[in-house]
Amino acid sequence: MEFTTEKIKELMNEVYLKLGIDKKGKASDLEKLYGFRIHPCKIPLDNGDRKNGYRIIGI
Repeated sequence: MEFTTEKIKELMNEVYLKLGIDKKGKASDLEKLYGFRIHPCKIPLDNGDRKNGYRIIGI
């Protein structure tokens, strides 16, 4: 699965908010705090641009 850095931050902020955790979401937290194996990649957008993101390669 691939997600842009912005999307990961958005999703993590939603989770932290629902759980009442006073913390900002960061893509690097997936690896450092939660044990996800991630790899940086470029994600192609519909308009032809590419955004920085991460590929989740394991848990």
